Amino acid sequence: MSKTGIIIQREYSTRVKKKSFIIMTIIGPILMAALFIAPAWMATLEDQEIKTIAVVDSSYLFKNVLPETETIKFVYPENSSVQKEEASLVEKGYYAVLFIPQNIMNSVRVELSSPKQPSLPIKMHIKNCISRELEVLKLAEQKIDPELLEKIKTDINISTIKLETDGTKIQTSTELNTIVSIISSILI
Repeated sequence: MSKTGIIIQREYSTRVKKKSFIIMTIIGPILMAALFIAPAWMATLEDQEIKTIAVVDSSYLFKNVLPETETIKFVYPENSSVQKEEASLVEKGYYAVLFIPQNIMNSVRVELSSPKQPSLPIKMHIKNCISRELEVLKLAEQKIDPELLEKIKTDINISTIKLETDGTKIQTSTELNTIVSIISSILI
């Protein structure tokens, strides 16, 4: 037997036959997948506690406009300031204070103050609601009917077809290929 064969045989018998090698070969990809999936999953987890957010609206455009969810409630304190609400945040039982500036139509920036880091679903809910309402207000300002604009929007679906060299057509899916690639790379 050649020297290379002897070396390969020895490495195989000393390393590959070990239980730890076999276990890590199976568990390794699972741990790598968990390393990527766990943080994303944890970010989307939201406790079911009802969070009350005080809205200080200097523009007076959003009073009772922000839709509530099962876990997010909005209150609109009268004659209040951001500083006053932030100071009494804990004693009033608020989760956060949302400040909408007077020039929101130009600024497109709001402030969400909270003793804890607000979760991503809360931030996304507030952002989407305010963006949607600003869009409606700007359309009304320009005298454009929102229903007409909604009718104009067109969603396009693209079907991909792979042309073979013999002239045959095969329908493919880029999205499916991407998902399979990601899963395969995680498993490897």
